[in-house]
Amino acid sequence: MSIQSSGSWWSHNEVKNLAALSTALLDDLGPLLPVSSGEWSPITLQAQRVKQLAESLLKKYEYLTNADADTAALDKFRGVNERCGNYELILETETDHLLLGELRSTLYKFWYRNGSTPLISSFSQILDEARVGPGSSLGANGTDFYTKLFSSKLTSTSLGLYKAYSSYISSLPDWEKAENLRELLYGEVNVVEGNKLSFVPKNVDISRCIATEPSLNMYFQLGVMAILERRINHYFGIDFSLQQPKNRDLAQLASMFDNHWVTIDLSSASDSLAMKMLEKVLPSEFLGWLVPFRSPSMQLPDGSKLSLEMISTMGNGYTFPLQTLLFASVVQAAHRVAGYPLDRPRGDRLGNFAVFGDDIICRSEVSDLVLRLLHLLGFKVNDSKSFFKGPFRESCGGDFFKGHQTRGVYIKRLTSEQDAYVAINALNRWTALTGIYLPRTVRLLVKWVRKHGKPLYVPLYENDDAGLKVPRSLVNSKNLLRDADVQAVKYRAYSASPQCFRIDYDKELILGPKRFTRRLHFNPCGLFVAYLGGYISDGKVGIRHDTVFYQTKLRVVPYWDYLGSLDGIAPSESLLPLGMAIEANVGR
Repeated sequence: MSIQSSGSWWSHNEVKNLAALSTALLDDLGPLLPVSSGEWSPITLQAQRVKQLAESLLKKYEYLTNADADTAALDKFRGVNERCGNYELILETETDHLLLGELRSTLYKFWYRNGSTPLISSFSQILDEARVGPGSSLGANGTDFYTKLFSSKLTSTSLGLYKAYSSYISSLPDWEKAENLRELLYGEVNVVEGNKLSFVPKNVDISRCIATEPSLNMYFQLGVMAILERRINHYFGIDFSLQQPKNRDLAQLASMFDNHWVTIDLSSASDSLAMKMLEKVLPSEFLGWLVPFRSPSMQLPDGSKLSLEMISTMGNGYTFPLQTLLFASVVQAAHRVAGYPLDRPRGDRLGNFAVFGDDIICRSEVSDLVLRLLHLLGFKVNDSKSFFKGPFRESCGGDFFKGHQTRGVYIKRLTSEQDAYVAINALNRWTALTGIYLPRTVRLLVKWVRKHGKPLYVPLYENDDAGLKVPRSLVNSKNLLRDADVQAVKYRAYSASPQCFRIDYDKELILGPKRFTRRLHFNPCGLFVAYLGGYISDGKVGIRHDTVFYQTKLRVVPYWDYLGSLDGIAPSESLLPLGMAIEANVGR
């Protein structure tokens, strides 16, 4: 059994390799690329698919961090924050007053259930729903529930949050004992001024900003998030577990019927929830339950502080449902002013609008009012990703042209063998869907894999990172093993190795994997609380790791060429059988 991890698989030649990959793709697509995008009407489905693949392949590639990209990201964030600080609500027409009035009315009715009962009335109500998030928190030694709450420093922007937390757990004896031991080891709470900014790779031009929140703030934020999501589902019919595919379905429908729906995307929407704007539109009691959990300032990488003019960043636990609430309310307000009926996407219904974060779909009849209200609230429309006419629409990762899926392939990394398999398998699926062969591009990736050994061939139904998915016809029979009992085919595939720490109750030790360097303290009551919460299984607690580690495992398949669907697309909708597409791209 071997271990394979993401690392410097080919990073020393990254620029050269990416240039070669781009050249190979242009050689494959060259004769089919449209001369000019021009107006939508003359372009064909094939040309649209080719155009999108050419634009997408390396668009989201996560280049190694560089200072210029970090500076660009920080400058952009500063600009958005300054815009929030300069926000003014300027109503110019009677329609503007009507839109604002309907928006305020919608948000008031959302907050006050039955006209008088506020959605949130106590810290206990929030803490009943609270949880830790999967990412990093300030002061935490890990990302799991046990480590964050029982074997780390607790951080908060105010002592009041810690007192509310302590009061809540005082009625939970085991939790209170666990906190007493944690406090003995790490101190009561570390009060900080706000969150902390860092960068992760996004593309060659700009990095992605990441805000790490204080641990207790995040705990409360996620409690607010749960309450908001449940209320949004009840009030608007938007179920967060179901809404993404509904957005895609409505975008597909919109691409089939021009002038019926528009798809709107906003620039830096999560960072544009200006405090000054929310003071104008939210009920004061509503805003009063958001402010205590926000980070009022941000520590920048150079150690300086930036006062935040926004309610939150994307690192805040309640940002996403707050966005969804605000933009759904904008759509509803526009419908009421226009006198156009609003059909909510409740249950199995698709509805006549869709909102998920800043992905907005609304009827063309109300789109001008929606855009006007968004402008009044200080948001900027991303013109390159918003579509108001023509046969193309996109939302929540679904791109559609006259009802047909046209999304390209996005290669985010090529730093490991598994990354190359993901890219190859996705490109082969694209060929099956479109009927357009990519032999130079795919074979170049296969060639890079072969430089590091023999490719690992796996069945068509496998995960993209398990190996090179090929039809049975491309596998040498001599390399296949048969199960003696059922005569099924045995094969080896890469499998992500879950990272965890083990608990030795006899020795009162917590044993982390070799790659986990921080020592965790043994807190028996904390472990018991974590066990009751379902965070411990078989004496192990899973932990998040930035690098994925792989093992090769022996698996069995009764029928090698079984195929369910291609990214949600039935094989019957593809122009080529997947096996034929792979044979053409990979070669024998």
